Amino acid sequence: MRKLLPLFAVGLVLRPQIVGVGPLLPRIESSLHISHGVAGLLATIPVLCMGVFAPLAPPLLRRFGSGAAIGASLALALAVGVLRAALPNAALVLVFTVPVGVGIAVAGTLLPVVVREEHSERPTLGTGAYTAGINVGATIATVAAAPLAVLFGWRWTLVVYSLVSLMLVVPWLAVLVFLLAQRRRARGPVEVPIGDIARVA
Repeated sequence: MRKLLPLFAVGLVLRPQIVGVGPLLPRIESSLHISHGVAGLLATIPVLCMGVFAPLAPPLLRRFGSGAAIGASLALALAVGVLRAALPNAALVLVFTVPVGVGIAVAGTLLPVVVREEHSERPTLGTGAYTAGINVGATIATVAAAPLAVLFGWRWTLVVYSLVSLMLVVPWLAVLVFLLAQRRRARGPVEVPIGDIARVA
């Protein structure tokens, strides 16, 4: 169970920064004085980043290992997510959405590698854990977006997504990095062909 909880926690925080933006778009458009199409880029850019920046995952994996690479990627996405919410104009908000997407792309791409390392005998169990996390996180973010925006506004809603995500994922990332470091010391780094690294849907 302790090996599944980090996977679930990481999956849980991969989607709120993407799907949670959708219900906020009318407020974002009004606040930043932009069109619906421009506001929609806030949800589109991270999705594009999943394809464009996923190739960063193999070199990061080889250099740092999957646990550390996932931790750094999520830290990037969530920290920039907080900063993005405070930016004053649409151009900056869009620019800072890119590193959010990069962090999500790399972390999501490396989850199957963690499954390969830690659940090689029962890969469906590990895959099910992070997939369940993704689905639960996406559902909560979508349902909670409008009520949070009514109470706090769209900026603080995005901050809440990032801060809650950090609170959820940091302890389990510590466990994940510890377990993977132990495994790597015992058997050396795992060589994963680029073709085996799948983008999380």
